[in-house]
Amino acid sequence: MTHRFGPRVRTLIAVVIATMAMASCRTDWSTWGNGVARTGNNPLNQGITPANAGTLRHQWSVDLGGFINDAPVLGVDIPINGTKRDVLYVGTELGDFYAVSTTGQVLWHRNLGSHVTNCPDTPGNTFGVQGSATFDRATNRVYALGGAGKIYALNPSTGAIASGWPVTVIDDPVHNSTYGATNLFNGGLYAVTASHCDLGPYHGSVIRVDITT
Repeated sequence: MTHRFGPRVRTLIAVVIATMAMASCRTDWSTWGNGVARTGNNPLNQGITPANAGTLRHQWSVDLGGFINDAPVLGVDIPINGTKRDVLYVGTELGDFYAVSTTGQVLWHRNLGSHVTNCPDTPGNTFGVQGSATFDRATNRVYALGGAGKIYALNPSTGAIASGWPVTVIDDPVHNSTYGATNLFNGGLYAVTASHCDLGPYHGSVIRVDITT
């Protein structure tokens, strides 16, 4: 078996967004792969095509101060201090979780915990937010995995923690951690776990959390 990140060293510590000056339908990209099937498809996209993809250019970047492994998710028209903004949600391996506008402004952030292991897959062997969050418009929450074995439900506008959360899903995060992105289906929030650096005797698992209870 190979380590989670393989032989490559990832050192990017900024969120980088490439945009096109073209009209396209604005819609949430609410989870990794944009849906429970993880297809990576946006059926409403009208801007990027094979013919013009080569014209994409670096628009902006913001340094969030930590190693980033998760891909951002997007909520459109999120009310922030009385103004609707398109917001990216992303975390770092230091455990910091951020809301960043699509113009590059940090809107809020909250620390969701981290831990240090003997696995060198991240700088300083520190693991925090490892998988992409899920934005759920129906419940007006962002669900994110922290680095201390807990799942959080956050207000997308303020970062406030919802009542009854976080939920502990791993009792021993130093040896077994939440690696993959959360997935929301039929009222259940799914998370997956695995051991650091494929070290035994800790085994992977799938966890379901009922978001209503």
